[in-house]
Amino acid sequence: MKVEKFDFEKFKDKILTNIRDKKILFHCSPIGNLTELKPNKSWAYKKGTQPCVFASYHLNSVLFYGSKKHLGNLDGQYGLMNNNGEIFFYEAYEDALKKVFDNEKCYIYIVDQKSSHFEENQTSYSAEVVDGTGNPVKLLKCYEVENIYELMKEFQKNNLLHLFYYKDYGEKEFDRILKHQKYLIKGYSQNPNSPYYQFCLDHYPKAVEELKQEQAITI
Repeated sequence: MKVEKFDFEKFKDKILTNIRDKKILFHCSPIGNLTELKPNKSWAYKKGTQPCVFASYHLNSVLFYGSKKHLGNLDGQYGLMNNNGEIFFYEAYEDALKKVFDNEKCYIYIVDQKSSHFEENQTSYSAEVVDGTGNPVKLLKCYEVENIYELMKEFQKNNLLHLFYYKDYGEKEFDRILKHQKYLIKGYSQNPNSPYYQFCLDHYPKAVEELKQEQAITI
């Protein structure tokens, strides 16, 4: 498969209309030279009981899955900003976006919709669609992105992505992300040997301290 350099100008006027028209289906990965997507189990889909493939009509969303450093909602809270399809991201700790996405290369793939069976509203994140057939999904085209973070900032300049930085938070934003941190800590505390639990302890000190005082966790 021929790999092209990603050209933001080529796509920017189509991003929001594609969410409505569903003409192009995207998948983003830190792995290059893929020709198909193999199904894997994920807790996000049927609690990990059935292998699946994820994709999205939201090009402004898939970049979050492109970094090999990405730890999902441990890095931040993201979702749909409004009905237009704009995406938001709140950092869960200071400089999360730069640490995870700066100088990271990724590959944006165009997914073959004709030979696959993607369905909407299969997970808690409405911007993603899922093929749960268990079959590999064919890829049609590949675009290389040299620096995910720089491309995210291009999306932000065009109001396609709204990035909220931890260092700029006011009281409202701190309260929002503190609740998010506590939710994650309590979830991972069920398995104290999990590296994700240790990540929470290392990166969310205020949330950890408050949960100790509330006797919601034991460390």
